Order: sequence, then structure tokens, then C-alpha cells
Amino acid sequence: MKKIILTIIIFFFSILNINAQNITGWWKGDLNVMNQNLELYLHVLIDSDSNYVANLTIPEQSVIDLDAQIKYDNPKLVLEISKYNILIEGVIINNSYMAQYHQNESNIPINFYPSDGPCSDRPQTPKPPYSYNIEEVTFHNAQDNIDLSGTYTYPKTGDDYSAVVMITGSGYQNRDEEIMGHKPFWVIADYLSKNGIAVLRYDDRGFGKSGGTMIGNTSEDFSRDVEAAITFLRKEKGINNVGLCGHSEGGPIAFIVAARNSSKVNFIVSLAGPAIRGDEILLSQQIALAKAAGIPETIYLPANNLNKNLFDILLSSDNNNSELKDSLIYYVDHISTDSIPSREKDKIIAQLTDPWLYYFIKFNPFNDLVKLHLPILVLNGTKDLQVLSNINIPAYNKAFKESGNSKYEIHELKGLNHLFQHADKGSVDEYFTIKETISPEVLDIIEQWINTLD
Repeated sequence: MKKIILTIIIFFFSILNINAQNITGWWKGDLNVMNQNLELYLHVLIDSDSNYVANLTIPEQSVIDLDAQIKYDNPKLVLEISKYNILIEGVIINNSYMAQYHQNESNIPINFYPSDGPCSDRPQTPKPPYSYNIEEVTFHNAQDNIDLSGTYTYPKTGDDYSAVVMITGSGYQNRDEEIMGHKPFWVIADYLSKNGIAVLRYDDRGFGKSGGTMIGNTSEDFSRDVEAAITFLRKEKGINNVGLCGHSEGGPIAFIVAARNSSKVNFIVSLAGPAIRGDEILLSQQIALAKAAGIPETIYLPANNLNKNLFDILLSSDNNNSELKDSLIYYVDHISTDSIPSREKDKIIAQLTDPWLYYFIKFNPFNDLVKLHLPILVLNGTKDLQVLSNINIPAYNKAFKESGNSKYEIHELKGLNHLFQHADKGSVDEYFTIKETISPEVLDIIEQWINTLD
């Protein structure tokens, strides 16, 4: 993915006799960097304590809702995102925000104007009235003592229907698995519940309205939240089957849960879920995304080789401890032929020893798949550059053959990306520009498959 562009320099304003203006709402500005135009969106709100709060969105760089510190002293408005060394400072005048964008050594003029926001055109986002029941719910993960907050949608009539737990992919996400204005889990839940299927979707632990922490969690930790969701659904009236629907990393999490809860899970839907080990996923993803971005082999192949060698060190370790860290540091300092800036070395080591990444790289979903004998629906898109269908679907077929599980269905869907949108290249920056949230074909396949289960 493209890096966020940065700056620093002092910019002075001397404008008199400006009346106070309402600065809340969306503001859009065009930032010209090295002949590339980036759309920047500022969202300014007033919180419950009557203070201004703001965030920054840069769709082309997959930057969504970066929290910004904001200071407004009419007419001066200053926003700062210290994590990325971003400073935007200027004045509000005549319904425009005339500013300078600073980041590292860059200093670029930018003017913002009122906007409807970056993601105003998402036609599939559900709108009332709804033909099913909606409840805001809280359920408890007793193992970790965490309360999880979600939305439960279910049919208004009938007492014999299937229910699905939605499982988000990597990174912390809300119950809608919201990304770039798209709400794929909300769209899926709406479609399924319209067609007689109950759906429970919830905010990840430590995120949104759910309790817990965002620090140090792995797929194993998230799997216990899924088990708590299953327990919640098993107590609800009218449900005859409970299944899991996982997107991306959510697929392997579903496999973990089903492998140790075979009597409680009746089916699985894997949406772009990997079936190969984590290091293979990341290495194949890196090459595919680099090619789509037009990056030369001379750049991405050495980087891929460096990552492979670092991953191999991690794979050979027994524990994520100081000994592993020392081995990684020794490789970076003494063995690697790549020139790595010293300021980047600590970041690389920190990333590799992060609990989530350590677990993900070593984890192989195949080992759980071969234990499963329940109905499984597998969907992958041919333009998915994050979980490549041409290397994952063969792994699914191999797993089902080894397990003897004949209750599966696999769809390799032409032209669909990682979010199951109809895409041109499949690159991440297209997620924003595509209006479609999820292919209607995918919604139809999921609904019909679940409703035809015994």
C-alpha cells in the first residue's frame, strides 16, 4: 500500500474581521504530491462534552478515520495526527478552510471545502423500514470476562430458522466490518434476515461498544468471542441450526471454533478465507499487491525475500520471547544484505513479535479443516489479491479429500476482489471507488445454500 505522505514548517496567517463559522461536518481538499492528486476528507464533530473532535480520511491510501487533535481559535484551525507527523493548519474564511499540509519535510498548500463526505454513495447500505426484527444485544465471554456488543436481526415470523455468527477479518473492526464507507456485514445480515435467516454481528473486542482490549490478541482469542456468540444464539427461540460466516481471517477462526465445538456448529461459510499457512498468505499477497501497483520486480522481490527469511526464523521458534527477538535482530544486523534504515529495524522486529502476527504466520488453517465433517461453503474471488484463489482453493480441495468431507461447495467467482466487489485490478485502493459493497451473486449464493441445508 502507498505510504501516507508527510510535513513541517511554520505557516503564518494575518486575516482580520472574520466572523465565527460553523466548522462541523465534512470538508474535502485535494493534495497534490509529486503529480499525484490525493483526496483528503476532514470530519469535524462536537462530542458529548461540547468539544470539537476530528478525523482524517485519505481513500486512495486506505486511510480511514485517523483521529486528529483539533484546536479552533476563530479563524485559526489546527489539526495534528502525531502518529504520522501530520500537521494541517490554516484559517476558516468564506466557507473554506485555507491551509498548509505539513508532514516530515513536505509543506503543501491545500484548501478544503464543505463536502458530503467520502462515502456518500453506497447504494446497498440497508435503509428502513426493515422487514425483520432488529435488536441491540450484549453477550458475555465468560472465559475472558468480556462483554461484547452487537446487533441481532431475525425473522418476524416462524420458529424454525438458521442463525449465523459473522466473524470479521484481520484488524479491529465494528459489527458491520466497515471499510471505506462500505458495510458488508450489514448488507449480508440485511439480505439473509429478509430471507428467513437470523444473523448476529458484533464489534470486535476492545473496539466499538465491545469491552476488552485491543492489545495482544490473536485468532485464538477472537475464537473465544465466537464461542460466546454461539452460546448466546443457542439460547434464542426459533433457531434450529447455528453456523459461522467468516471473512478473510474470520474463515480460519471459524475453523478453529468448529474443530473444538463440533456439536454446536452446524455449518460454515468461508468468505475469502485462507486455507494455507499465514506466511504463505502474506508472501503471496505482497507480490500480488506490488504487481497491481506497478512496482518493479527489482524492488518487491528483494523485499519479499527478506520477509521470507524473517518469517522462517519465526517459524523455527518455539516461543515468542527474547530469544526470538535476538535472532531477528541478529539477522537484520549481520546476515541480511538489504540496507535497512536503523529507524526501521525496531519497527520490523516489533511487528514480527506482535502476538497477532506471530500467531498468524505460524497458524495453518488446513490442520483444522481436515477435522471438519460439517457443511462448508467456500467463496473466493479471482481478483482477490489478499487471499489468492489460485493457491487457496487447491488447499481446500486437498483438505476435503483428506477428511472425507463431501458436504462442501466451492465457488471461484470471476472478477471479484477480496470484498467480493466486481473489480478491475483487485487492488485495495479500488475498494473506495467501487460503489458496490458486495456482489448480489454472492448474497444469493450464501442465502440459497444456507436455506437448502437439512
